[in-house]
Amino acid sequence: MGKFVDLTGQRFGRLTAASHIKENGRIKWGCICDCGGKTVTTSTKLKSGHTQSCGCIQRERTSDACKKDLCGMRFGKLMVISRVSRMGEKAKYKCKCDCGNTAVLYACNLVSGSTTSCGCFRSEKTRQLKLSHGQHGSRLYKCWQNMITRCENPNSNGYKNYGGRGISVCPEWKDFDVFYAWAMSSGYSDGLTIERIDVNGGYAPENCTWADSFTQSRNRTDNRVITYNGKTMIVTDWANETGINEATIRHRLNKGWSVEDALTRRP
Repeated sequence: MGKFVDLTGQRFGRLTAASHIKENGRIKWGCICDCGGKTVTTSTKLKSGHTQSCGCIQRERTSDACKKDLCGMRFGKLMVISRVSRMGEKAKYKCKCDCGNTAVLYACNLVSGSTTSCGCFRSEKTRQLKLSHGQHGSRLYKCWQNMITRCENPNSNGYKNYGGRGISVCPEWKDFDVFYAWAMSSGYSDGLTIERIDVNGGYAPENCTWADSFTQSRNRTDNRVITYNGKTMIVTDWANETGINEATIRHRLNKGWSVEDALTRRP
């Protein structure tokens, strides 16, 4: 491991490094965004410019693009015909696919590249998968399918926490063969789940890894970084160290308790 470099107080784009935590031998930085949001990422991503905000920059870019009239524009196999949503509603457009079908789709999914066909492309890939390496119905295939569904299908139970807040799947991973190749070369095995390194970033090779359920639970968007007596850890780790239930610590902090009281007063 390289020499630790303290980034506390340094700015990276819209982010200011506030505190650091150590997870599985890696140093991650809890950062505060100019918009008030928070994110946890690595020093490498901060220094390289890969992560410059809590995700608000991408949301703003998508929002600005969605304000434009998309009629007559092409997105993948889709040609935008007309806008069907009323003013004040989330922008939706009627599109004609190269296969001949029409579909009503959200503008944000079109401009982000999340949706590039009426669904025929995915159906064709599914048919090909059945005829090629037989992965259709496998655990990995279901992982891929669920990933796309929660980012692109507004009717999905998980959409509000993914597609609804700007999380998307990179264009190359719309092809299961590409995703399959990445998974096999990145340590996939049954029992592991896909995890985004930057929880505010999308699903892409540079932002994803495979993790067990314990590791993934530590990377939740509601994890809170706490500094007490010179030590910085997430609530889960403070609960393990103090013996106080994690839910109790969270409840105390939400009620306005000081960090010291939340971590030291016995229930």
